[in-house]
Amino acid sequence: MLATYKVIEKWFDCLANKRYAELFELVHENIHWINCRVVPGANDTVPWLGEFHNKADVLASFERFGASASMVSFTMHDIYIDGEFALAHVEEVCKVNKTGKTFGVYDIFKMQVKDGKVVYWESFWDPSGAVAAFKE
Repeated sequence: MLATYKVIEKWFDCLANKRYAELFELVHENIHWINCRVVPGANDTVPWLGEFHNKADVLASFERFGASASMVSFTMHDIYIDGEFALAHVEEVCKVNKTGKTFGVYDIFKMQVKDGKVVYWESFWDPSGAVAAFKE
C-alpha cells in the first residue's frame, strides 16, 4: 500500500507542477487509460478525451491537451489507497487556447499501480464545462 501511495503522490506532484516527462516515467507501456468516454456529438469537441491502450496514445492525448488548452490551477483534495488501487479527488481549472474561456473540473481518478507503474487510469468528470469552453 505504501508503494502505491508513493507512486500516486509522485504522479500528482508531477501533474500539478507540469513535470510531464517525469510523470510519463510512471506510465506502463500497456496502460489502459480512459479519460471520459467519448460521446459523438456531445463531448467529442474536447480533443484529449478517449480510451487508450498504450503509453504512446496517452502521450498523444497529453499533446492534444497542450495544443488546445492549458492548466490554470490544480488542487489535490484527497487520495484513498486500497492495495494497488487508488482514488483521488482533484479540482482543476483549465483555459481553452482558441477561445480564451476557462472551465472548472471536479474530477475523480481511479488508478492501479503494479511494480511502480500506473497500469490503469480512469477519470470521472462532467465534460460539459469543457465542451462549452470550446464553443466560440
